[in-house]
Amino acid sequence: TVRNTRAADFVQQLRDHLNMRQLWGGNFALGYKREGDVPTLRRLGAEKGFTVELVDGLVEWDGELVSSSRIRRCLRAGDMENVRGCMGRPYRVHGVVVEGDKRGRTIGFPTANMAYWDEQLLPANGVYATWAWVGDERYMAATNIGVRPTFDHGPRTVEAYLLDFEGDLYGQELCLEFIRRLRPEQKFAGLDELVTQIQIDVDLTRQILQSGSR
Repeated sequence: TVRNTRAADFVQQLRDHLNMRQLWGGNFALGYKREGDVPTLRRLGAEKGFTVELVDGLVEWDGELVSSSRIRRCLRAGDMENVRGCMGRPYRVHGVVVEGDKRGRTIGFPTANMAYWDEQLLPANGVYATWAWVGDERYMAATNIGVRPTFDHGPRTVEAYLLDFEGDLYGQELCLEFIRRLRPEQKFAGLDELVTQIQIDVDLTRQILQSGSR
């Protein structure tokens, strides 16, 4: 994996495949265990034919430097407001709608089950207020990420209930923009309790998204 690639091998790949001639950055390191620090990269550059330049102007958000590790940490915590601040836009998950067990339909909340791209990092398990894009059309959506503990503790899934939508989404591409985490995933005592909570989630999703959250 990229994480286990040694710095020398990584920059060699950049030279071979991208014909890299100059590497820009600030306070950075690359390669296995961050061994490719600035002095090491400058030495490798002299050997392999590229230069290393340090730049100022690192971006901060809410008093902390923006970095990929910070964004990943916030995603794992479900802190979508912080992720959006760091990225300058909502975090997006892409996939295709596939057929599920249709359980949501039986309780009045039919969901779009997403087969998401494997390389995407999902936010923490829980329920989120999201925008769902189907082509050029955007819908408010309450989205659950998790293992459905009330039913079967199955594999991790992404399921979105699109508000005010009627139609068939099977086979269509779906893009979800995560705005706010509403709650962690929960196990309910029965269907009545689950349905009551889903309605609360849907109402809160509508309230958040209609208030202007993008």
